[in-house]
Amino acid sequence: MSNSPISPIQNPWNSQGQLSMPEYRQGSPNNYQSSSSSGFPRQPSPGAVSVGPDGASIPSSLSGVNRSAWGQRSPTPERGSLKYQPNTNIRLLIDDKIERRMTMTSNTLVKDENALQKYREAAKKTNDPNVQLDYAKFLINMIECHDASVGNKNNEQINNSNQENYNKLVGEICYWINSLARKDNPEAMYIKGNWYEYGKFGKEISQDKAFRLYLSASKQDFPKAIYKVAQHYEKNKDVKRGLQFYKKSASNGDVSALYRLALIYLLGDLKTETDYNQALIYLKSAATKANEECPNGAYVYGMILAREWDKAEIPDQVVAPDDHEAKEYIQRAANLGYVPALYKMGHCYEYATLGCQFDPILSVSYYKRAAEKGDVEADMALSKWYLCGAEGYFDQNEALAYEHAEKAANKGLAAAEFAMGYFHDVGIHVPVNPNQAIAWYEKAAEHGNEDAKQRLARGGRITRLDHLNNQNKLKNERNEKSNKDCVIQ
Repeated sequence: MSNSPISPIQNPWNSQGQLSMPEYRQGSPNNYQSSSSSGFPRQPSPGAVSVGPDGASIPSSLSGVNRSAWGQRSPTPERGSLKYQPNTNIRLLIDDKIERRMTMTSNTLVKDENALQKYREAAKKTNDPNVQLDYAKFLINMIECHDASVGNKNNEQINNSNQENYNKLVGEICYWINSLARKDNPEAMYIKGNWYEYGKFGKEISQDKAFRLYLSASKQDFPKAIYKVAQHYEKNKDVKRGLQFYKKSASNGDVSALYRLALIYLLGDLKTETDYNQALIYLKSAATKANEECPNGAYVYGMILAREWDKAEIPDQVVAPDDHEAKEYIQRAANLGYVPALYKMGHCYEYATLGCQFDPILSVSYYKRAAEKGDVEADMALSKWYLCGAEGYFDQNEALAYEHAEKAANKGLAAAEFAMGYFHDVGIHVPVNPNQAIAWYEKAAEHGNEDAKQRLARGGRITRLDHLNNQNKLKNERNEKSNKDCVIQ
């Protein structure tokens, strides 16, 4: 995960290859972070219902037959025969704003050339730089949405049909941004600086040119440019000016600067002394103002309220633990598409923590979104869900269990490599293959997986019958132990 304070999910399979049902932990989710084995999901009670975070109905992309929109090979499971009757009018908003914006922009630009032409003519006729800048930003958003939407399509087809129009739009963007930057428009200078920093819109990467543009824009108190200048000074070990510009950017409301200052005072960065009171002032402001560019503050503040942030131990007198508020802030970050928050919400609905009701569908949905963004721990969590299933919600699916474990294993996750060994050892979705099992166990052992080391040392193999017998025993226990975790030990 990216910069995530959350600990990796632990290996669900140990060297014995047996299923057991340990006591369900009612305490803090910290328990799962240090445990030697992470639980398979508890089975729901018949009355379990799904809830989401924000007070509206579940969108069609998450309901019924439309769940396949999450991915053709790995759809979100259905609720089986249970009637879905949520007791609250709540909607899952994962990346909803971003996707709506992309869809709206794409439809407006691509399908309504007249609307675009009217906007273009208005920008040409006016002397108002704000109108011209808004038009340029609209085009930039259009190009970015286009690039994101065609990533998996045939490039030759795209080039033949759209490249000429695409190039015209890029040229138009460059014209307006360059023109406005020459007139010292601070946001245009910031945008052009961003192009030089990251090599966008035909610019070769040049940190010097980027910094000069950021510095010029910062002199007109443009918050994002001030933040970039602060980053430059920090990178170049100019601690005093770095801190000065971070504070100036934060005073102008920049969320990234607020979050960076919070970390500075939480961790004692930039040669400052830790000051938890000051840090929490900055952090709560960053959490409240969290946006798509910087959702981190909401996640970290929520984790601190949940007592699960492991970078520093914040005294209770500075900020009191509050699971309800913790969930709200983590949910806010998840709604903005922040991967660690998506994973955490998946965990909350899997284990009914932080005030979340147990809900396999929402848990899988959050994990699925995190996995789509490249999170290997989420793929591992999905593998466990599909291997075990959720009675009354969805059946086990060995093919999907294998698919998600394989994805995580191919990215080097040791627990997933062990899982692949287990699958080949037992014959889950694939024929029994002791050689493949040993190869995966060896790979996992090389990456430090202790269970893999034990399996290699013990020798022998786990039979399919052993696996099925253990699963049957577990199913018989589920009705009696609704507050237990399903794990392979």
